[in-house]
Amino acid sequence: MKTSSTVVKLIELLQEVRERTLALIRDLDDEQLIGPRLGIVNPLRWEIGHVAWFQEYWVLRHLNHRAPMLDGGDALYDSARVAHETRWDLPLPSKADTISYMQRVLDQVVHLYDRKEKAGEPTDDATYFLSLVLLHEDMHAEAITYTRQTLGYAAPKFKVIDEIARAHSNEPANMDVKNHEPLRNELGDALVPGGTFVLGSTPGKRFVFDNEMSAHEVEVRPFAISRTVVTNAQYAAFVDDGGYDRQTLWCDDGWIWREIAGAKHPVYWRFTEGKWWRRNFDQMVRLEDHLPVLHINWYEAVRRMLSAAGRDVACQPRLNGRWRLVPNRGRMAMESQGTNESFHGAMKHPQRTKLILTGVKWVVSMSDRCPQVIARSVADR
Repeated sequence: MKTSSTVVKLIELLQEVRERTLALIRDLDDEQLIGPRLGIVNPLRWEIGHVAWFQEYWVLRHLNHRAPMLDGGDALYDSARVAHETRWDLPLPSKADTISYMQRVLDQVVHLYDRKEKAGEPTDDATYFLSLVLLHEDMHAEAITYTRQTLGYAAPKFKVIDEIARAHSNEPANMDVKNHEPLRNELGDALVPGGTFVLGSTPGKRFVFDNEMSAHEVEVRPFAISRTVVTNAQYAAFVDDGGYDRQTLWCDDGWIWREIAGAKHPVYWRFTEGKWWRRNFDQMVRLEDHLPVLHINWYEAVRRMLSAAGRDVACQPRLNGRWRLVPNRGRMAMESQGTNESFHGAMKHPQRTKLILTGVKWVVSMSDRCPQVIARSVADR
């Protein structure tokens, strides 16, 4: 019965996440859902079709042996076979036809598992693949959101948020958001002694991703991590101090990137009327001093950190492909870091890979000459 109740909940969540996916693209027309060819995003009309295809492929076709619903669907939407740079050239269905396909797939999944649940047939395999397609759609919802930011589209609107906004529409508008005073990192760093821990998927777990390794011991060297995230105000102080103009603050690779990109500040920042602003989707808003800095890459992050620490450290990235043990809300958590090869490949092609830091925390290994910075890639995989 536990498997059956889990499947029921997963079906509810699949319907909920589909509502969010559709809300994310509801206001965009067919042309906007293609957009410019960029190495760091997908055409959104391809992306939403891929979400439906992935659900159909694994739940209906693989697990339940049903025939394909869409002629030529594999040639359009199989991300393992369709190269990223070709996705703008595909004969993609219209927005309306793509949404229709998405709905037909979800309807079949819901109907199938409603019948199976009533017959007492759901299995652990059903739980696994329903979880897989749910998390997959969640990840693409995130990708659609940052694509809207990258392309300068309007912020997505969600029904619940809009209802709350209308309920408060008679309240006086705050035309000038008060920025907090710049925050100082008075809490300092937390020292983590390092040691051995078990990384990977332990036997008996109901769900793991296919790229998770089996449980194995990993040795982590001692390191320090800031107890607080870096704020916009702290990063603005680095920019205002000429941090982007002084070559001595950058390693060779970082300075080459800065020169090629022409970077003088974070990509979405603008200095106007004596104040810093940032682009939030299609709107320029006053930079919120107290919020974590967003949308900076590895080179920008490490330069600011070293400048603040008064350290002259070589910034050749020492990323070894292992997971790092870091404090997270009072408990130990893992953050993934890439390999030297993948990192340098990304930096040689900055137009193809976008490294962002969301709620940046500086991480410095106590035994390294080079800082270790937590980052995650939003490049298409």
